[in-house]
Formats: sequence, structure tokens, C-alpha cells
Amino acid sequence: MQSLVRGAVRGIIWGRHEYETEIHEMFPVVARSPSAEGRRGNLLVEVRTVRLLRFARNDSGGQRPLRQRMLMGILLALALSLVWGCSNPASKHIEQGKSYRSQGQLQEAVAEFGKAIELAPDMAQAYYLRSCAYGDMKEWDLAVADMDKAIELESDNSTFLGYRGALYSKRGQHMLALRDLDKAVALGPPNAWIYFKRGAAHFYMLTFDLAIADLSKAIEMDPTLVEAYNLRAQSYSRIGQHDLAYADWCKALDLTIEAEKNKGSR
Repeated sequence: MQSLVRGAVRGIIWGRHEYETEIHEMFPVVARSPSAEGRRGNLLVEVRTVRLLRFARNDSGGQRPLRQRMLMGILLALALSLVWGCSNPASKHIEQGKSYRSQGQLQEAVAEFGKAIELAPDMAQAYYLRSCAYGDMKEWDLAVADMDKAIELESDNSTFLGYRGALYSKRGQHMLALRDLDKAVALGPPNAWIYFKRGAAHFYMLTFDLAIADLSKAIEMDPTLVEAYNLRAQSYSRIGQHDLAYADWCKALDLTIEAEKNKGSR
């Protein structure tokens, strides 16, 4: 989609180019889009958009100011992105799957994400979301298989790596978990949940000092993360730091009580 928008904006900025040149800019982008292959309807959308781009220029011989042409190009590209999103049937299944998952209808969510994958087999997000639904169902092997595919498609996605690391921990494969979580931390951006999961993996590997360091980082980034206080308390207890453990347990209890009060006041 980003390359499509760039192509559209490029067609506006370089006002001296002819109509055929603008088509040349647009159509290679469409050809590279897996979701557009075989769908003449989408190609028609692109042709019409190219015509709009052409119309946005001053073809009477003069040139509109560069700033004005850039603005018009961006607006038209945004309009195109809306049309493109509406015409992608896989996105409808993604949204329906998210809705089912939020309501706890996990089998239905899995089915919807599966339909999205059938329509767009290279959509990494669809595999990730189905993996999350499998994880909710505690189907760890199926969840890992989907995350493997998502990471194959987007190997530098820290969220994907962090989630697969968490799944490995659920299966007791803490060394594999640490490998993925280390990569996720290195890729960034900093994320409290990923530090918490890496701290948990260190805890189960009995490397309590490393666990405390990661859990402290998670708490620094999200001071309301109850699970991090609980696990850091256990880590402190294992190394004989009972006063620190007690302080963390008290903090976790206070946060839990506060959360329950807030829930009741809604």
C-alpha cells in the first residue's frame, strides 16, 4: 500500500510527465500487490485513479505550484487507500475474526482468520491473529505453527517474535523463548510486555538476577503491570531478598484492589 501511495504522489509531483508515464508508475505497483492479482475490478479502480491524477494537473500548458500538486496527490492517494481497503475481501474476515475473538468466540475467530489466509496467503497479520486465537485456546502447537509462518513472512517484526517466544515458554522451551525474545528486544521499540516475557523465561531458567533486571525494566515502562511485580517478588524470594519480595507482593495486591474498584465503578 505504501508503494501504491508513493506511485500516486509521484504522478502528481512530476507534472511534466505524460498520461502514459503516470499509468506506467501505477500499474507495476498493482502487479506487485498479491491481493490485486486476478481482480479486474481493482485494476479498474487504479485506472480511474490515474485519470483523477491526470485531471488534478493543469494541462493548459502551465504548472500548478509544486506544493499544491503535492497536496492534491496526497489527498487522492488517501482516497485510493480507502477504496483499496474496502475492496479487499480478506480484511473483512480479519475484522470479523477480531470481533469474534473479543467476544470469546474463538472457534469462529479461527475460522474467519482461516478464510482471510485463503484469500491472502501472504498476509502475515492473518497468521499472527489466528495464532493468538489458538493461544487463547491453549493450542500451543497450532499457535506456534502459525507464528512460524507469520515470522517467515515478516522476520523483523518484534511483536511476532515476542509472541512466539511467549508460546515457546508455554511449551516449556525456554531456551527457544529467550532466542526469540532477545531478537524482539534488539529490534525494538521497547515494550514492557516483551521484557516481562523475557523476565519470565529467565525465571524458569533459574537465572534470577537476569529475571529481576528484565522485570524491573517492564515495571519501569508499565508501573501497573501486576504480573511483573508478582514474578519479581518470587525472584527476590528465591535469592533471599525477602524484604524486596514482600514490597513487590504488597504493590501487586494494591494494584489488584485498585483495578477491581475501577471495574466496579464503571
